[in-house]
Amino acid sequence: MPSTAANLSKQLYTIKPFFSSFLRSGYAAELLTKDNDWMYRYILKITERMIGLVEMFPADGSLKERVLNAAAREVLLLQSLYWPIYINDPQLRDFAKRRFIEHVNSFTAAYEALGADSPDAKWLSERESKYPVFKDINYRIFSRKK
Repeated sequence: MPSTAANLSKQLYTIKPFFSSFLRSGYAAELLTKDNDWMYRYILKITERMIGLVEMFPADGSLKERVLNAAAREVLLLQSLYWPIYINDPQLRDFAKRRFIEHVNSFTAAYEALGADSPDAKWLSERESKYPVFKDINYRIFSRKK
């Protein structure tokens, strides 16, 4: 019970977070603002969907595995802390929103292609060449811990 736990110690402590962020506020306040809070719904939902894909396709190979790896790459690109920061900057806002939505749409395309069992090799090759980052990614990094 909370009241029991509170009574265990008669001394109350006041803490102040250590100033440690490389961001201007020092406490990462820029990462959650009224301008960027909408992004987190997508990041969370897409991350959940990626975990689900790993469970549905635990050991697929060839083209399907490449699509799964592309989906994982899109998740990591979505999770970048730069999009929420850039959204706060009037000069970068449109760029960040466009790129963020592009990654959401690309993940969705991969997700739907896998669900319909119809991966598109041309689309996949275009995404792989446009974003060659994480070339050795293994989609299974999104596996639940056992």
